[in-house]
Amino acid sequence: NNPEDGQIIFESLEEAIKARERTARLAPGAQYLSRKTATKIITRATIPVSTLKNPPRDVPMNAVQFRHDPRLHCPSIQYFTPDQVDAINMDIRCPVCILTAEDGLPMKRVLQKALEDLRPVVNEKFPGSHHFHADPSTAPDVCEKIIAFLTDDPAE
Repeated sequence: NNPEDGQIIFESLEEAIKARERTARLAPGAQYLSRKTATKIITRATIPVSTLKNPPRDVPMNAVQFRHDPRLHCPSIQYFTPDQVDAINMDIRCPVCILTAEDGLPMKRVLQKALEDLRPVVNEKFPGSHHFHADPSTAPDVCEKIIAFLTDDPAE
């Protein structure tokens, strides 16, 4: 750990990738990350510790840390009640596209209520887990579906 900012320091990019794969498996449901997805996420989300303004001296040359603010993991000061969520969903008056993963977060009741309230014009389930949109095996199909939704003429 870097005492300056509380960030976890990983000895290498490989260690950070393994840690991200582990944390995906700890999430509710049957969450996972493919190796390719974990590598892409971690490569984009980390920086070499050696590039920090005041890098710690006792870390390996290849050490990395996440570039995001660790406070993003703090609990929110505002949560919506189920009634507030329902009210917001009932006021949405535009076409809605909902894409989910077969092994996504276990929220069947919440998703069913959202489908009833939002009446999406697109409701598709893709293979994968929480990061199915970033997985090389499903990302092209997800992008295609989103582009088709955004470019469709609602008058048709």
